[in-house]
Amino acid sequence: MESSNSNPKISPGGKIENGFQPGTIPPIRKKRVDSFKKKELSGLDKYLIFSFTSIIIFTIAVLVIYVFTRDEPAVLVGCFFGAFSGEILMCALIKRLKLHKEAELNKKDTDVPY
Repeated sequence: MESSNSNPKISPGGKIENGFQPGTIPPIRKKRVDSFKKKELSGLDKYLIFSFTSIIIFTIAVLVIYVFTRDEPAVLVGCFFGAFSGEILMCALIKRLKLHKEAELNKKDTDVPY
């Protein structure tokens, strides 16, 4: 009696019973492998990662300083968060304008005059 876990049989034409050639990746597996390709980050994405990382590190540093000195550097905190908040808002505005411009271009391409 054959077990259900036996290897698939190869037909005389060289094909496996399920229709795939030996040594090839089935299409479902290929799709999963292709979806894990590393995507290139844009300049805005890199800057946003840098900004959020800087904010987290600064926040931790200020908390540590506060624990030891019981004094908060209020002006430094205000200036730091003000600067980075402005930069992040500008990045968001740039991205929004790019998306709006791309949408207009796509709309012009799809419009067909009658």
